[in-house]
Amino acid sequence: MANDNNPDAEARAEAEKKKDTLEPIDYQCVLLENVHRIKRDNPTFKRVTLLNDPKGNEGTLMSRIQHGGRTDEIREILNLCPEVYASLLPYLRLSRVDYKKDDPTTIEQEIPLEIPNFLSPSDVDQITKGQIGRAPGAGIKSFSWSLDGVQPAEVDNNITANLVVYFQSLSDFFKGAETSPGRYAAQRPNKATFLDLIINAPTSRKVGTSNSTKPPNVCKPTGTNLEYDGGGFRIKVCAGWTCPDNLSTMFPHLANKAELIKKAIDATRVSLYLQQVRHNLQFNQNGSLTLTITYQAAISGMATSEKFNILKTSRQSLPPAESTKLDELLEQLKKERQGDTADLTDSQLESKNKKIDELLEKINDLQQKDKKLKYQALLDGLYRSNKIRALRVANTELMIPDLKYLTEEERREYFKNRASASTDKAKINSVTGVGSDALKALENPDNESAGDAGTDAEDQVKQKSTPIDRTQQTDIHFMYLGDIIDNILSQIQENNEISDLDYQIFMQKIKFINLNKAFQLSDNDLTVLSKCSNATAVAQLGEPNLNSIYELLPISEIPISMDLFQTWFIDRVIKPERNKYYLLHFLKDLTSTLVTNALRAGCYGTKFRIYQRFDIQPVNYSLKKPAIPTSVKALGAAQARLTCDEAPSNTRNGMVMFSTDSKGTGLTGDFENDLRQGIYHQYIGASCGLLKELNFSREEQPYLREAKIQKDGALGAEQLRELFSVDIKMVGNNLFKNGQLTYVNPVLINTTEEQLRLLGLHGYYLITAVKSEVTEGGFTTTLKALQEGIEFPTVPPAVQSSTDQAEEQSPSDDPASDSSAGGGGGAGPAGSDPAPA
Repeated sequence: MANDNNPDAEARAEAEKKKDTLEPIDYQCVLLENVHRIKRDNPTFKRVTLLNDPKGNEGTLMSRIQHGGRTDEIREILNLCPEVYASLLPYLRLSRVDYKKDDPTTIEQEIPLEIPNFLSPSDVDQITKGQIGRAPGAGIKSFSWSLDGVQPAEVDNNITANLVVYFQSLSDFFKGAETSPGRYAAQRPNKATFLDLIINAPTSRKVGTSNSTKPPNVCKPTGTNLEYDGGGFRIKVCAGWTCPDNLSTMFPHLANKAELIKKAIDATRVSLYLQQVRHNLQFNQNGSLTLTITYQAAISGMATSEKFNILKTSRQSLPPAESTKLDELLEQLKKERQGDTADLTDSQLESKNKKIDELLEKINDLQQKDKKLKYQALLDGLYRSNKIRALRVANTELMIPDLKYLTEEERREYFKNRASASTDKAKINSVTGVGSDALKALENPDNESAGDAGTDAEDQVKQKSTPIDRTQQTDIHFMYLGDIIDNILSQIQENNEISDLDYQIFMQKIKFINLNKAFQLSDNDLTVLSKCSNATAVAQLGEPNLNSIYELLPISEIPISMDLFQTWFIDRVIKPERNKYYLLHFLKDLTSTLVTNALRAGCYGTKFRIYQRFDIQPVNYSLKKPAIPTSVKALGAAQARLTCDEAPSNTRNGMVMFSTDSKGTGLTGDFENDLRQGIYHQYIGASCGLLKELNFSREEQPYLREAKIQKDGALGAEQLRELFSVDIKMVGNNLFKNGQLTYVNPVLINTTEEQLRLLGLHGYYLITAVKSEVTEGGFTTTLKALQEGIEFPTVPPAVQSSTDQAEEQSPSDDPASDSSAGGGGGAGPAGSDPAPA
């Protein structure tokens, strides 16, 4: 009866009964408690690069990479006056890109597409002689591109583009593509045509090679004996502004700034490598033609091509005899389904359907076996590697109490004892021969039902929920996140027989909480930490003993227990019976589910919200020397060098993995300080600048107004503050990307800083979408951004670890690229710096 009056006591008693049993998540909890003890000082990878960041301001990572050290040039662009940008003309250049056939990441050459903007003498001659009825010609009507999403679950391709081309007639569409009378093809040698905008050939192969086991195709194509490969399609679009050569003559008041402005305009043109998604041909009544093409980022298309299917194996999954049998069964099924069944009798139709069902069953058995072999190959590559580590802990450390049933004193004492028992750096052993339960469940496909693979593997995982002996020790097997991704990329290279996979994953360092120290805090302090989820909470709490609560943790060093990984693999791959799993989707799932869930393991109760979310963003950069950029500064400079005139052979591909929950520190609204970090200010009413129009929208937050009334006790002016998003229309530019911060300062007539503070309109906004469009009428850019905060206090120096302040300059840093060193002075676009928010 006592328990009926005290339900918490009953729940606590039930939790006490279960404390001697172990679930897979418990291993991950112990790893998180020891994450700073088990991180490596100098991890080495082949295709994963840990970015050095001496400033340690992880919340501005994407802003600084996009900025690329171009402080002086971008200052001039931000200060452009109307008479100057009125003299600019939109710039657009299209090229066909040829990639190496054995390496889809390496460009061999690019060939510009020539679009004449005049009538040739032969055209005039034909018109005057009456040989053609309409003047020939073609031209680009518009080109637009957009960047969407900053969370991994939102979008697969962060860049989409649309190109609209007008043709006077159909013959203009085929112009230059004729290979012989009546035959047309893309990829003319050293010449790009309009067909190259929608037809790929650079990575094509001839059909019917000498070693082919299939009979030659009797009906040959009328155009070309090449096979289309959509995964290898690429074009390059260079977009931006072009500056008149006589700028200094046109505007004498610019004096010696004319050259700097011209350099800035040229440097901020964007180079987009795109892959076609679909196209549409519209035939107009007057005989003209409009071609509309939709593209996605080539780096995204590349990561979703067959060469980047992580389930593809270097060897044939099925034995040759069974693979041949599967092809034969598929061909038989195709024949059985063809033909008219109207003339068949009931018995003949029943016999036909029965045969189709038998074929489907045999095909399903072979396909399921093929999938299991693919799963085995991938898991075997991970589990048989030398990258699995073991952390040996006493079984008493595996007992994680449910914190919501502990009093504050009990919890603080519990973690005080845990912390004192783990003050030294943990000893990590490399282990070999560790088998995966999921891998064991997939073994012997001939003796098991293929359709039960997911159930068998899940049952193997559940066997971990067993009582343990408190007097013994346990080895927790885990892999570092960087090793998992590095291993997958190595398997992709091996499976596709690529000599050198030129694809790099860049990771940042984050400030991650020390759980043993955090849970020694009071309930009030812990609530502040869990709500803020970043190191600024330390400044808010203002207690000296909290200075070391956050420590630097490279994303590559996040430990993932093998039990948690195989549970994730079963849910994401085996149960859905995936036959293909492309690298982009794998990384998106890895960041949005596995990594995020690993950092918010449920063993600490729902009261304490301690977690971080991550995203990946594609990045193209220029690499003239063998060394991969190993710092934020170097990567930003390498991306800035990737101008329209950069040699194609210098272009490199990769992705940046970063925390979307990290907030900037020390940002107080100062124009020059923000400019050097790639955070550009937006002013209303400035005489010069890129801003055209700025509109605020209030974001809906349920019960926010009621909560304010309860908190403040009256409907004072404080109730005006809301969470705002902003839509910004600007003169066309390529300065912004998703994940960057921008500062909005709505300077209004007769408005004080305090009044703006009450409204909550000004401050730092996170860019969530960027859209640009080039037309015959001009070049415009629009931004969508969500408010992040009025200001971000500077974290006390003691909060930052010694490694954060004493990192050495990367060997790949290019000092010459740091144009921000001199500062340059100057004021904001409005003519004066705003006061700190």
